[in-house]
Amino acid sequence: MGNGLVVHFSVHGSTARAARTIASLTGADIVGIRPVVPYDADPRHHGALLARVRRERAAGLRPELVDDIDPAGHDPIFLGHPLRDGAPPMPVCGFLEQHDLSGRRIAPFNTHLGGGDGGTYAMIARLAPGATILEGLPIQSDAAAAGAHQQIAAWLRGVLGVFRTVGEMIVRYG
Repeated sequence: MGNGLVVHFSVHGSTARAARTIASLTGADIVGIRPVVPYDADPRHHGALLARVRRERAAGLRPELVDDIDPAGHDPIFLGHPLRDGAPPMPVCGFLEQHDLSGRRIAPFNTHLGGGDGGTYAMIARLAPGATILEGLPIQSDAAAAGAHQQIAAWLRGVLGVFRTVGEMIVRYG
């Protein structure tokens, strides 16, 4: 599994914690999607954060990204994001549009406050034509904040096929 890549976008840290758990369990590399103009992570400014998210989505804007992600040679790609108003954040959309992921497996995961995946996995499939979208994992934000270790481990075993646990890592048989 050493050739996997965990790509995530996180504002408040829950998605990043889940991403670190996935990387730890699979041995995959990990990298964050970073907009050039960062999103405000201060919980006291949540209204301003939602206003920016809604403004970007309504206008179809893709924030400029710090492009230091090279998904070439990585498979699967674990793609994580927080659920915002029933859609993946625009930086995630921009990442998918900037990279040709044809022939790759994408295992989406997201954090949420009660909205599940919100239909975002279907949106990811539309933005990554030619990629195989594996079963996704919606994680309650409070569980993600705690690492969601057991939930993530069970998902990984199911989505990646016949695997076994060695210590804290999940490795493929054969």
